[in-house]
Amino acid sequence: MKRIRCGYFDPELRIFSKFDLRDTSKLAESQMKSPETAYFLTNASWTSENTLLGNSVDGWTKYLHLTVEGDTLALFGDWKDMINNKEFPGGLKPEELNANLVSNIFQGPMKGSADKKYYVKVGMSIDYIDIINLEKPIDSDRIWA
Repeated sequence: MKRIRCGYFDPELRIFSKFDLRDTSKLAESQMKSPETAYFLTNASWTSENTLLGNSVDGWTKYLHLTVEGDTLALFGDWKDMINNKEFPGGLKPEELNANLVSNIFQGPMKGSADKKYYVKVGMSIDYIDIINLEKPIDSDRIWA
């Protein structure tokens, strides 16, 4: 019988669990506690056997690429870019909004390509698409919004 693998990241406990949906004899095939970082991550995805890409929600950095040991490989995007030059109700200004609120407004699922080179995040409440190419050098062209 072919295995159906999936994963789940619990941001509160910082645990990533891998499952085989057809095997009901155990809760998870494997679990890994994510490393301590200065960022609170959600929607973490495996980019290799020992690296993750996660969505940061408590700072202005959008995405964090890190090793399971906690070493930062790359930071991507800035939530401020999503709100600059926009009009808000009640006369609010972009500088009056905090990063957690902005990341919450722009929440949505993140998926990776089969070759784990590209990751895409799409908005659920607001229309936008971010495409991250993990193989390009760090520059502003790595992320498009």
